[in-house]
Amino acid sequence: MRLSRRGERKALRDDRLQLLLPKEIEQGDHVLSEQGRLHVVKDKLRALLVELVREDLAARLPAGTRRDAVAAFLAGALFELLIWSLEARPPTTAEEADALFHELAAPALAAGTAR
Repeated sequence: MRLSRRGERKALRDDRLQLLLPKEIEQGDHVLSEQGRLHVVKDKLRALLVELVREDLAARLPAGTRRDAVAAFLAGALFELLIWSLEARPPTTAEEADALFHELAAPALAAGTAR
């Protein structure tokens, strides 16, 4: 599967942006610039990724600071790789980005769960 072209991505991004925005912003109670809305969305997406990674790590690490740190580290790497893959020239496929993430994350995961 190939990631969508820039024009298609913008329309898709705008639709998904509305799904991630708090209701009060969506209803117009607060006025945020596009940059402000993107910041809100990025924060929500980053938090969602951290939570998903933390859940995946539950089988490998007990709850606590180390699991939280490993989750934040891996989720940050995943978040930045997702952004990179959307902006990469030439475009990357979702499969290529996924394989690259697993290759790069494996040493960090091994180090984080070594104790």
